[in-house]
Amino acid sequence: MATNPFVIFVPCHRVISSEGLGGYRWGEAVKKILLDLERGELL
Repeated sequence: MATNPFVIFVPCHRVISSEGLGGYRWGEAVKKILLDLERGELL
């Protein structure tokens, strides 16, 4: 996942750990923002 060159087309930020959000190459804060945007919570 960390080497995914197609972040926009293969949304690896959607992979969630059973213990929380899990890791993300660009940080957990960015992962949360992306997930919130997809849910329409930041509009």
